[in-house]
Amino acid sequence: MESLVFSVKQIKAQGISGHRSLAPSWFSLPPGADDPVQPIVLEEPVEVDFLLSPFGRDVRVNLSVNTVAVLSCSRCLKPFPFSVSVQGRFTLCRVSPEVSGKEELELSLEDLDTGYFEGEEIDLSGLIHEQIVLSFPMKPLCREECKGLCPECGADRNTESCQCGGSKPDPRWEALLKLRS
Repeated sequence: MESLVFSVKQIKAQGISGHRSLAPSWFSLPPGADDPVQPIVLEEPVEVDFLLSPFGRDVRVNLSVNTVAVLSCSRCLKPFPFSVSVQGRFTLCRVSPEVSGKEELELSLEDLDTGYFEGEEIDLSGLIHEQIVLSFPMKPLCREECKGLCPECGADRNTESCQCGGSKPDPRWEALLKLRS
């Protein structure tokens, strides 16, 4: 695998552009961050196109990341392929030695596209990993019309009708149901 680490001194005015193809095994989540039902794995290599260019003392990164992940549907729990396609422009700022990182800072909207690096090298792997994770939906669905599992008997309502008769209405809503009829 080609490196994702670049020397800041090598980034000239024309910039450094390139393409990397990362094996699906490159991607992993930290312990405890994985889905307990279905771990998130990549089905295809991570295709990365980038352009690093100088931006004053900082470095501007144009990034394109494409892959396919396998997520679990939050309604029926079945795994399904999810296309990841991220394009973005980020600014990587050099960390000043006098900044301790212990003070509280309020971030603006522009700060969300800003990263930091120390020393004379930039490693894009953290930025790429972050963008893949941020592309995942909070509530992944195999399809919009997924009916999910029956909360009473656990039957997959997409493939079979449940035999339990459905859930019984909450007795606290009976007064409102009377108004409807």
